Amino acid sequence: MCDPLTIAGAALSAGGIAANSIGASQAAAASSRAYAAEQARQAQLRQEAAQVQQHSNSLYEGFAGKQQDRAADLASTLRSAQLPAQGSASTTVEAPASSSNITTQGEASQRASADAYAGQQATALGDLRSFGDLLGTNALAQARDASQIGQIGNFMRGSASVLPQELNAASHAGDTAKLFGGLAGGLGKVGIAAGINGSTLGGLFGGGASSGGNVSTSLPTMAASGMGSIANAYGNLPAAPMSIAQPFGAAPSFASSPYRV
Repeated sequence: MCDPLTIAGAALSAGGIAANSIGASQAAAASSRAYAAEQARQAQLRQEAAQVQQHSNSLYEGFAGKQQDRAADLASTLRSAQLPAQGSASTTVEAPASSSNITTQGEASQRASADAYAGQQATALGDLRSFGDLLGTNALAQARDASQIGQIGNFMRGSASVLPQELNAASHAGDTAKLFGGLAGGLGKVGIAAGINGSTLGGLFGGGASSGGNVSTSLPTMAASGMGSIANAYGNLPAAPMSIAQPFGAAPSFASSPYRV
């Protein structure tokens, strides 16, 4: 039957191994969560950047049709600037009214020609300015998109720079379990060593012999059984101080040594 100290030491050692394993698992799980959180943040930021890039690319889709629409808008704006608003003072003709049909018809013809020319010029100017106006509008939108993409890139770099600190914190997630594992493992080693050396619980903690054991085993008996503690091994040494010459009977002389040169 095994000694109680040996059994207790083995149990503590097993518990220490289990606690260390639990601590390592906790640290690994915390590190995995930190990696997963960082990957989720990076994926979300990449998605936002892709959406901004897609908007920037869509500015030039159907550019010809957008240019025609912009030309019509510019022509309408220029045409409205040429014609005064109805009912304003500028619509009143300053010249006296004429009773001559020829004069009236001539004036109407000239007004129609001027109006047609103004419309043609507004349309031509709108067509001329439509390309640059639309391109400038797209350039401004692209500049805003580029600034937003740069801001997202800064967020991505900042998030990545925080990951080492998060992993460092995650590595300490199992410190409590590892502490108990270290203590249990150390006590287990002490218990196993004490059990192998033949100590009892009372002798290990300074209480003398326990009720179920005998600490007065003689050195020859323990030596024959292959067991013995360090204290017992030196129990028969003389109490007087021992000199170097005592173990040999006399001081060794290298003059009589067979290995003398």
